[in-house]
Amino acid sequence: MELGIATFADLAADISPEQRMKNLIEEATLADELGFDVFAIGEHHREDFLISSPAILWPRQP
Repeated sequence: MELGIATFADLAADISPEQRMKNLIEEATLADELGFDVFAIGEHHREDFLISSPAILWPRQP
């Protein structure tokens, strides 16, 4: 059995897209540190969701 988290990275009126992205990356990092098997991000092409293509979400590593 795998344990994970799924999100569509929805946007709220009181947070900027930049801050939501930072929060999303922090959430995924914490999930990894806690040993979750999956952190899934759904794909949506609407303005009220942050991510339209999850495959390109992650920043490059130095």
